[in-house]
Amino acid sequence: MSQTTTCRTCGASLAPDQRYCLGCGTRVAAPRLDFLAESERAEAAARAAAGAGPDAPTAIHPTAAGVAGAAPGTVGAAGAPAPAPSRLDKVGGPMGAAAVVLVALGVYAWRALGAAYGVFVLGSLALPFSDPVPATPLLSIPRFALGVFPVFIALGLLGKSERVHT
Repeated sequence: MSQTTTCRTCGASLAPDQRYCLGCGTRVAAPRLDFLAESERAEAAARAAAGAGPDAPTAIHPTAAGVAGAAPGTVGAAGAPAPAPSRLDKVGGPMGAAAVVLVALGVYAWRALGAAYGVFVLGSLALPFSDPVPATPLLSIPRFALGVFPVFIALGLLGKSERVHT
């Protein structure tokens, strides 16, 4: 026999394993998996695997330690601790270069094709530039560029020029 309960907010009947009321959306039971506890457990395991203490910060990005290949919190060449990662460390590299090229092509598309295409390019790039993932802000910039067709038209116009072929 299954035991049914009722929602304390709206009085709707609930199944024994139901976590939310279908009538009003109120949570009626604890979550099955505590994601905060799981993420803390995973961070502690990562710190233990790296040999760091329980209060040591974890690196979000491979270059976050400041020295290429160094573990977070390691001592630099001069004996000083490695610098803390900055947002600029995460923006550089090939993804930063792709972002600069895409913005330049957006400006070129604006001038060569008209304002509508330029606004489309720069507006489409506003989503990845709005920093949806703070740890790796430009990680998906090439993927976002695939749908921005005026960039490819601008590349075709640039390739048509005699200056490019010489």
